[in-house]
Amino acid sequence: MRTSKADIKIKEPRYSKENHNHKDFSLENTIERFIGFLVCDNLACGEVVSVSGIVETAITPDFDDNGLYFESPYPVFSPKSMFPAPHIFEIRDTFPPLVREELKLAFQCFWVDLSISVSRLRTSIERLLDHQGVPRIGLDKKKNHRRLDLYARIKLYEDTSGDKESSDTMNALRVVGNLGTHGKSVELNDYIIAVEIYEIALLEIFEKTSEKIKEMKQRLMSLGDAN
Repeated sequence: MRTSKADIKIKEPRYSKENHNHKDFSLENTIERFIGFLVCDNLACGEVVSVSGIVETAITPDFDDNGLYFESPYPVFSPKSMFPAPHIFEIRDTFPPLVREELKLAFQCFWVDLSISVSRLRTSIERLLDHQGVPRIGLDKKKNHRRLDLYARIKLYEDTSGDKESSDTMNALRVVGNLGTHGKSVELNDYIIAVEIYEIALLEIFEKTSEKIKEMKQRLMSLGDAN
C-alpha cells in the first residue's frame, strides 16, 4: 500500500492547541487526528483504502555538526479504522463462503478492537464446523437434546475426522476468542499467533497442504531412483 501527502489530512483538536500555551508543554503532548487514502501497489488491483486514526508526535534526540544537542519531532500515525481492511492473510476461494465473510469482518475489526476481532474469528470456527457437517445439537446423559458448545463441536470434529492438529488449533483460537467474547483484553502478539496457526489449519483442511508437500517430496526423492 502507498500514499502521498496530498492523500492525508491532519487536524488538531482545540484542546490540544490550547495546551501549547502551557509552561510544561512538550510536542509529545500534541494529539491530532488524520484521515486519508491508501492505494494498493499492485497495478492489477489498485484498490483504494480509506483510513483514519490518531497522529502523535515522537521525539528523536540528535546532535548537530557542532556537537550541540537538539530534538527532531516526527509524526507517528496509528490507524483506528480501515475500509476495506487489508486481509491479514489471504482469504482463499477454497474456504467456505460463510467462513470467508467472518474472516473479512474479523480483519475489519482488527483496527478497531482486537477483542471484537477475535470474537469474529471464533464465530468463523462455528461456520467452518457447520460447513464440515458437525451438528449444533447433541444428546446429554439423559438423552435429552441440548445445544453443543464450541468445545464439544470441536471434539466431535476431531473424533469424526481424525484431524487432531486442526482441532488443537481451533481449540487454541476458541480460548483466545472467549477472551474477546467476555470483554477481556487480548494481547497483539497472542492475536498474531492465533491468526497464523488458524491460516495453517484452514489451508490444511481445505487444500490438504501437508499431502501436497508430501507428494512433492516423494517426486523429488524418486529422481534419485532413476540414477
